[in-house]
Amino acid sequence: MRIIEELGIFTPRLTDAIKDALYSAYSEVGPRKLPAVQVKELLQVRGFDFSGLANPLASVHSTLRRLATQRAIGSATERGGATTYWWNGPHYGARMSLANVLEVDREQARRMQPRIASRVEERFRKTRG
Repeated sequence: MRIIEELGIFTPRLTDAIKDALYSAYSEVGPRKLPAVQVKELLQVRGFDFSGLANPLASVHSTLRRLATQRAIGSATERGGATTYWWNGPHYGARMSLANVLEVDREQARRMQPRIASRVEERFRKTRG
């Protein structure tokens, strides 16, 4: 076990730790909106090791912004100007459960369908001259 710990095989990356933290903050009434400072605190409570990061809060901020840009999580600017973040994906059991993965795949397929159809139509027109 010591060798596995030293290799860090099961040590989550910051991105995955943030996704897990926001997923766990989801409640019965829906997603809980958290500012970056609270996300960092939640990661600390969950035991995330920040020792390899020079500025943990800056790392959390940049990761949250990137995930929000990729639409992996939700974000909004509140009245005071602070940005809050939340889990906006499916929420069935564990974050990486088969049900959640299939729901994400289904949503991606739905979004991609119009693009695929237009590319097929374009290639069809080119081949027909």
